[in-house]
Amino acid sequence: MVVLRTAALSTANSLRNQDMRAPSYLVALAALLLIVGCSRGDSAAPPSESSSAEMGNFSPGLAVGEKAPAFELVDQSGQKQSLANILKSGNVALVFYRSADWCPFCRKHLVQLRNDIEKLNAAGVQVVGISYDSLDILKKISDSMEIPFLLLSDEGSKTIHEYGLHYEDGLPHPGTVLIDQSGVIRAKLFEKGYRIRHTNDELVAAAEKLE
Repeated sequence: MVVLRTAALSTANSLRNQDMRAPSYLVALAALLLIVGCSRGDSAAPPSESSSAEMGNFSPGLAVGEKAPAFELVDQSGQKQSLANILKSGNVALVFYRSADWCPFCRKHLVQLRNDIEKLNAAGVQVVGISYDSLDILKKISDSMEIPFLLLSDEGSKTIHEYGLHYEDGLPHPGTVLIDQSGVIRAKLFEKGYRIRHTNDELVAAAEKLE
């Protein structure tokens, strides 16, 4: 700022030394504008998403200990699935993702879950994916990626809203909500932003604590 002010004052002095002298108030105004303009140019640029929105853990939506909202949604096979019926078979890892149709980070996460599905099941949880993807998209993705777990279609994002995870345009904050057989939220795994997802090992560790 000292250098900028010096430059501004130098400019003002040069105006005074010109043959056609400007009125003193114009000289002062020119110096002031230079100082203000330069100080704005020194301000830091807004942080990029990668530096601010994707660092550190956070916990959007319903709190641990709250009752998980009930739902009944259609899976990739066109069958209706309710949370109550799914819980009859054990604890649930409800994985919210943006879209398996166009989001490469979501597709990568689904593949990682697929690859470790036996280890995740052995830890005592059923993996259930949920997004606003249509039934047709879920069928295509499930077949092409050989997804062995339920993918639920929440068109309209009603369930996403009820879990307090709506971000924008029907999209959820991606992450996982662990629900025990009594229907209570016992753990949550979320990262800021949408590029970074929790690891399968983190999910296994959280699931084992539910037992």
